[in-house]
Amino acid sequence: MIRMIRFVAILIACAATAAGQCSVPAVDVTLPPTTRADTGDSLLITSFFTTKDTKGSIALTNLEGVSSWTYCHNAEHTFMTRALPGGDLLVISNVDYKNYTVAEIDMSGNTLASLTEGEANAQLAKLGAQSIIDFNHEARQLPNGYIMAIAHNEQLSTTAQGGTPQNPVDIMGDEILVLDTNWRVVWTWNAFDFLPVSRAAVLGERCKACSQGNSSGCCPVTLATKANDWLHGNSLAYDSTDGNIIMSLRNQDWVIKIDYEDGAGNGQILWTLGNEATINPMTEINLPGIPSPWFSGQHDVEVWTNDSPKLLTLFDNGNTRHSTDKSATSRGQVLSLDEAAMTASLETNIVFPFYSSGYGTSQILDNGNYWWQAGAAAGKYSDYPTQGLEYVPAGFGGIEAYAIEFADSAYRSFRLDSSSGF
Repeated sequence: MIRMIRFVAILIACAATAAGQCSVPAVDVTLPPTTRADTGDSLLITSFFTTKDTKGSIALTNLEGVSSWTYCHNAEHTFMTRALPGGDLLVISNVDYKNYTVAEIDMSGNTLASLTEGEANAQLAKLGAQSIIDFNHEARQLPNGYIMAIAHNEQLSTTAQGGTPQNPVDIMGDEILVLDTNWRVVWTWNAFDFLPVSRAAVLGERCKACSQGNSSGCCPVTLATKANDWLHGNSLAYDSTDGNIIMSLRNQDWVIKIDYEDGAGNGQILWTLGNEATINPMTEINLPGIPSPWFSGQHDVEVWTNDSPKLLTLFDNGNTRHSTDKSATSRGQVLSLDEAAMTASLETNIVFPFYSSGYGTSQILDNGNYWWQAGAAAGKYSDYPTQGLEYVPAGFGGIEAYAIEFADSAYRSFRLDSSSGF
């Protein structure tokens, strides 16, 4: 399995739709690549959030932070979820937090395929599935060319999470949609059918409706003025060894494996990894004196099936640890999985010198180094929020081999391969 994304594209100055030159945040290379860095993979693609000029921009840069391509759209809030082999991108966009769309675009800004929230709901109705209120956090291509995406749904409860018959509570849930190569919904998974609604978000997170132009909260909310942000699913990964899906549930501090079986699965929870797991829990082992070893508020959970044992990487934001200990920082974690024994061995636990309350990327590079991106951190050397860090594995931690930071928050940032001649 190739660890790096093979990225082939036509190099152009800017693919901006309804916009001028896309802005790229200021950059600071705080540690140039050392001799142990993976310098053969010399490109970064980063999805930045709202700036003064745009409502999100995507930039392709070298390891010095010099951009060669950018994309933005003044009228739409847009962010990248994944870069695809061949140079296309999967993005999620909306206008004023309405009319959500998941799409594949090329590097000229052309939409190659898309599905709107309304189109999805028409298809879901025919399937007898619950309607959605957005697309969020993840769209990712499966090996057969299908797309899996996360969407929010809602449910009013009179019994769970503080709801009563007199005062029902709005609970925000998650739904997975799998789209075929014609972008038609062919498989769905609804968290309300499989997860304990009685277990509220660990830190009591809530969503509030977003007014036009307001980027706060986790809108949209349609059944009330506020909703309990129950799960906050934020990444999907595909396990090629069994055809199942691994999902990160940020507000539960859990990672779950879902029975997908390449479309033949029934959606049952095969295992749960995380603190206080209740559904087929996996046990965490190999914890040499690490305080609070379990991850929390995690992002970008990835499975690496070419390794034996199978590896799981994630960016451990550490929100739950930080809520009781303000000195607690974020971490990069690598776990090896033994699904027969139902154990997860903590192999790497890199403690970062900052706390990143949200966003993040985890990746294994071609030479075996780790790439971590913190998208909302207090900087290591400055106040820049986006921290990109490469580490050489060393014992239970790692040795920093390269570091870059940008003066804007960012959702994800992937290292790309340079073999295409960039």
